[in-house]
Amino acid sequence: AIACREGTPEDLLKAMRLYQAVKIICEKKKLDAVTLSCFSLIEKLGTTGCLALALLNDEGIPPGGCEGDLQSIFTLLIAKTLTGQAGFMANPAFINDDQNEIVMAHCTIATKMVISLSSGIILKRRPG
Repeated sequence: AIACREGTPEDLLKAMRLYQAVKIICEKKKLDAVTLSCFSLIEKLGTTGCLALALLNDEGIPPGGCEGDLQSIFTLLIAKTLTGQAGFMANPAFINDDQNEIVMAHCTIATKMVISLSSGIILKRRPG
């Protein structure tokens, strides 16, 4: 990341611990896809699955999505099978044409995809 705004080192550590845990489960269970209940994670662990799913998508282990969205997971599996490329799901939450900026919610985009599209990534804490 080129910057980390609003979050603390502890926030990043929580997110990375979740990433490691989900990765281990995916590998041990040989999962074809994974989805997380992010709002439950916020309540119980104080973190979301966004970074974990993005990093897993970087590694292609396996397609990941949010909130049990099985339609998106199924679509991600089809896309990966057809193209061999990782996909992602996201909801546009805010678009600022003047600053050429878009804020995505429920975003699982692989960081490699973002870096190839721009000069870098800025990590921000999820509001709420």
